[in-house]
Amino acid sequence: MLSHENILATIKAIVDRRERTDTRIAIDHRHCSFLPMAHLYERINLMYNFLSGSQIACCPVPERIFEYYAIVKPTTVSMVPRILNKVYDTIMTEVNKSRIKRFLISQALYFEKPSLFSHFIFRKVRNLFGGELVIMITGSAPITREVLHFFRIALGIPIAEAYGQTESSAAGSVTHVLDLSCGKVGPPGPVTEIKLIDVPNTNYRSNNNQGEICIRGPAVFKG
Repeated sequence: MLSHENILATIKAIVDRRERTDTRIAIDHRHCSFLPMAHLYERINLMYNFLSGSQIACCPVPERIFEYYAIVKPTTVSMVPRILNKVYDTIMTEVNKSRIKRFLISQALYFEKPSLFSHFIFRKVRNLFGGELVIMITGSAPITREVLHFFRIALGIPIAEAYGQTESSAAGSVTHVLDLSCGKVGPPGPVTEIKLIDVPNTNYRSNNNQGEICIRGPAVFKG
């Protein structure tokens, strides 16, 4: 079971990380909630936004999220790879119909960081997310290197990838906003300690950076 203390520990970790990375929520911050509220990922999102005094809009049908984005114009988005994958596949299907579009997109994605050229090329993608995004968090499942790089360049904002689980009140690890690497989930958060443990009777050994992922700290559930 998750206690009140567990949840507060995760919220405190988010506040601490945001302050350290200078990504604190502004007074005019807007959050558009569309993930299931039974999922701890969205519950933590809402609690943090309530605590910060954010403006919150609720989209009851996830399939209509981009209609809501156009109206709400969120400044921060808590996303899942499944939706980003669909958007990416739709965009690339259209791009692949034109040799010129393929060339322009490939040039825009060539560098690790957004450029003035990519800002011009991907303006429709930014508008799809409301046009006022400052930062995005993705979690609940792994995201591919290709998709993550695409949206970092297309949206021109930091995209942090987080790793956690219900048993740790969604606390775990998260990449730094300045980290442009892919395939990683960053260092442990301020309230978690993470350790790899050897799995008996298998080849999973911690000295090979493999094993069972064990988390401890004030965010871990009771019992």
